[in-house]
Amino acid sequence: MAVTEQYRHAAEADCLRTIITFYRRLDASDYAGVLALWHDDGTWVRQRLFAKHEFMESLKLRSPNAVVFHVVSNAMFEIEKGRARFSCYVTSIVGDTGSPPQGPIPPNAMRLYLCTGELVEQDGKWLMFHYAPGKPRLELLGTGVPSRG
Repeated sequence: MAVTEQYRHAAEADCLRTIITFYRRLDASDYAGVLALWHDDGTWVRQRLFAKHEFMESLKLRSPNAVVFHVVSNAMFEIEKGRARFSCYVTSIVGDTGSPPQGPIPPNAMRLYLCTGELVEQDGKWLMFHYAPGKPRLELLGTGVPSRG
């Protein structure tokens, strides 16, 4: 179904906000907040395909000492009424010394991913429906404890 330019622009802004909020919550270890951004039938590829009800167990595998930042860029959207497909670059920067951070720490790894996914509109909100970060396109590894980002 064709959409108006106004709808397309608003949907792109809302979808980008959802993706960025997803990563901000993930970086803050706000896993309940992460789950709130997902449609009940959503799927996420993290080492394997996870259904929404499996997300929490997957997220618990993350190191509690890791400092992680994700930067989203170059997002592109294909908007239909109530559905949006997207691709974007995500840069993941991870630092983990193996103990709780005491101030700034050096990164162990920086990876660039080409991510693809789909969002759906439900009750006026755009929710993650499918997300697949793919394999890293670029990778810069530092020294120290191996990271799990």
